[in-house]
Amino acid sequence: MIDVKIDYAADDSCQIQLWAKGEHAPDEFLSACEKALYQWDERNVSLAGKQVVNTHWRTVPADAETRSCGVCDHVRRESKPGRGAYAVTVLNEWLPLHVFHAEQPRTAA
Repeated sequence: MIDVKIDYAADDSCQIQLWAKGEHAPDEFLSACEKALYQWDERNVSLAGKQVVNTHWRTVPADAETRSCGVCDHVRRESKPGRGAYAVTVLNEWLPLHVFHAEQPRTAA
């Protein structure tokens, strides 16, 4: 099972990014992302065909401006493989934080 993480954009743009530690096959990762989004806010989306990137990240202290705004203390940066870097699989698209669900039609009781 892939443990998909949902991160908020540090620039307060009301966007989210989906990622998981490790290198995963794109189809399996996208399926796990769809499930994570549904569990998170009942978002029912198809991510089929979206671009997935396997890369390495490092967790580093955020810049002074970001920290002073109280957004976050640390950010993740793309990195070359090596000491302190970890493999990640990333949905190569930022998604909107807020999704407005259409009201479901009511059925007669």
